Amino acid sequence: MKPDDEAFEGVFDAFREEMSRVMNQLGFSPRKPAFLHPSVWRPPTDVFETRADIVIRMNIAGTRREDINIIFASGMLVIRGIRHEIPPFQKTAVSRMEIDYGPFEQRITLPQEIDVEKVEAVYADGFLTITVPKSVKARTQAICIRIKG
Repeated sequence: MKPDDEAFEGVFDAFREEMSRVMNQLGFSPRKPAFLHPSVWRPPTDVFETRADIVIRMNIAGTRREDINIIFASGMLVIRGIRHEIPPFQKTAVSRMEIDYGPFEQRITLPQEIDVEKVEAVYADGFLTITVPKSVKARTQAICIRIKG
């Protein structure tokens, strides 16, 4: 992906989120028809910085810890998992469906180099929080990050 493509993707994501917010305020359902829904959904995610860290907080309530996989490679943090519908109901009619189930994935390009050896992930109260210490060292290796909690 070229730098211009990344910038366009960020603008497009911001536009889509703003349109969803406006449509919600107007009373339209945020759910798309099933035929428009991707097979992989993106959980709501906050990314912010403190003085020492980059913090990623993801809302994935109802997901089991063992169903989450976090990988860092080539400057990209990739969080994948699956949220199973528990219990799986036999639906005869649906009034509202706002909770996504099935596989999810979130890709986050980190804004600067990080200290890969000190990355921590904690899953508690439905939130996955990944703390990424900032570093001046370049790292190009891929690692798997364990989840505590």
